[in-house]
Amino acid sequence: MVYLPLLGRATIVSGTDVSVSQGQLSDPSTWRLDLAAGARATYEVHLNNLMYRLELFAQVIHASEDDMDSTPDNGYCCTATEDDEAAFPDNSDTNDDDGADDTNGDDTTEEDSPDDNADDADDTEEEDQTDDGDSDAIADITLSAIQFPDYIPLVEQIRFDLVVENLGQDTARGEFVIGFYLSEDASLSDEDIYIGHILTGDLAVGQHPATALISIAGGTPLGTYHLIAAADVDEQLAETNESNNIFSHQVEIQRQNGVDLELNLLAANPTFPIYTNNEVTLTLTNTGNEAASGVQVSFPIFAAQVVLVGGTQPDASQGTFNGYTGIWDVQDMAAGASATLRLQLYSLMEGFVPYAQVSACEQEDIDSVPNNGVCCTANEDDEATVVGSEGLLPNPIAQIRTSVQLAPNPASNKLWIQGVYEETTTYRIYDSYGKLAQSGYLYDATIQIADLASGIYYIQLTSPQNTTQLLRFMKAH
Repeated sequence: MVYLPLLGRATIVSGTDVSVSQGQLSDPSTWRLDLAAGARATYEVHLNNLMYRLELFAQVIHASEDDMDSTPDNGYCCTATEDDEAAFPDNSDTNDDDGADDTNGDDTTEEDSPDDNADDADDTEEEDQTDDGDSDAIADITLSAIQFPDYIPLVEQIRFDLVVENLGQDTARGEFVIGFYLSEDASLSDEDIYIGHILTGDLAVGQHPATALISIAGGTPLGTYHLIAAADVDEQLAETNESNNIFSHQVEIQRQNGVDLELNLLAANPTFPIYTNNEVTLTLTNTGNEAASGVQVSFPIFAAQVVLVGGTQPDASQGTFNGYTGIWDVQDMAAGASATLRLQLYSLMEGFVPYAQVSACEQEDIDSVPNNGVCCTANEDDEATVVGSEGLLPNPIAQIRTSVQLAPNPASNKLWIQGVYEETTTYRIYDSYGKLAQSGYLYDATIQIADLASGIYYIQLTSPQNTTQLLRFMKAH
């Protein structure tokens, strides 16, 4: 089983799916598969970056057989220290350079022929010629013939062609990154907005065509920017000329052509504890460049789950909300306009998952279909839920009690609570989306988990004194 945590780092590009060549996904971050000897499998996902410098870390977290040189689930982001781990950018410690291995690779001895001696002399001459400079800096990467667009719509993916050229004397060995950024000027700085990258490497001398895919996040302010392409942005190569790696082009960021309704949902306490008040805010935005009309949002409030707090009324910046039908009647939305709805809700049960979607619009949305969603997963940008949000798992944690541990981990049927605990301690188990999967009291030192599906889970332990610990475990077959 392979685990690639995306929470808080990146989101999956709307309208795309995670694809694997083999096995299946328990969730977008958990990949389960069987791998034959010598076999290879791939996981592919298109991500929107949530960080200036995206750092990703994946590792094998479970295998039925022992790995000869690695231990599953013992790594930490964001450096790969074993070959069953991988990181981006590559900060790997798994490859050691040991020049001694190549000195005497076998036990045989060969006498140098006259031709060999001549070759050695030539090599010595070449080495002497490079002694005055950086003998390792034999590559020189530059970018050319980039056909940047002049206008880029928000959240739309743009493909364009470029030429990566090695002007140096020898192959640019190893993998390096070409990054793409939005900047207020033509120079690259820490304040610039990351919008995409491509990986390349082992480039021979000469020109090499490439294709880039970038996406502008919906919250990016409209206006004029410099779109920057920077070769070897991770500084993996020693080059003869480090000053020719950047290419910039002025672009205009604008709204997409047509209507594009996007919905977001925030909750003051995303876990919705039972018998507590909670403020929920829905925000609807038309990121397109055309007006929308007849807009309605469905946000059902089931009496058995939550009710409006007594004495409060729905607070809509535009339109009206009907608590019986769960319909927010927004009506007209100008291009670029936003509207909000705030509700004070009281939870009547554990595990309530708020879910909303655009249910009506008189115009066609460029990337979504109204009223085609099913609770409780948002599959299009006109749907919203707190499931999978960074704040859904309990945070902040009131107090970490490191004396408590889980065993075994991974577990199939039963979890043992090892360490100090009290019988009146409560537990809540959340899946990797943050949805409550199981809860109860620790009447003894065990928790039955046989009914849980395989995957990654988080367990929150809360003592009678309201001290809390959050631990991760894996449910195996």
